[in-house]
Amino acid sequence: MNCRLILRFARDARAVCALCAVFLAGCTPSLHDVIGRGDLEEARAMLEADPGLAADENELGKQPLQYAVSYRQIDAMEALLEAGADVNAADFTGMTALHAAALLGWQDGARWLLAHGADMNKRDHFGDLPSHTAAIHGQGGVLKILFEAGDSLADKNDAGMTPLDLARKHRKDRAAQFIEKLIASKTS
Repeated sequence: MNCRLILRFARDARAVCALCAVFLAGCTPSLHDVIGRGDLEEARAMLEADPGLAADENELGKQPLQYAVSYRQIDAMEALLEAGADVNAADFTGMTALHAAALLGWQDGARWLLAHGADMNKRDHFGDLPSHTAAIHGQGGVLKILFEAGDSLADKNDAGMTPLDLARKHRKDRAAQFIEKLIASKTS
């Protein structure tokens, strides 16, 4: 809005200040937004000023770490962890940052999260482990990482389905074949 227009309708300086405050409210970007833009310098400054922002939740219950995973930003993930972010925090659906990495097929992110304490046995509200999520989306690389970290790929979700069942159901044939090979390699 044009400042002259504001001044035309304002009768005194207090009214101008009140109008400006209304227009400026909410204009400060959240840490989620800053991470989404890839502005690591501003993210670090925000975390230095208020480390509690590392646990801030948006309207979907997602914390900044989940955004850093979604935007594949390991440097931001490091900064968030240093500020006290919980690698196992879940959003409203129960998905963790490791679920997000599994969904995206981001292998480096999955390795980083596991190395920093992510729980591959944490289930979302559908009973899905990160390996179920990876199977649904055909993310064989992440399935291999989870398998090598100790996931048997045999656990069932709340619908009674294993990652192999889900890969087949969602027509992720290559992932299904890969899961079969991984499981066979463990028994041989």
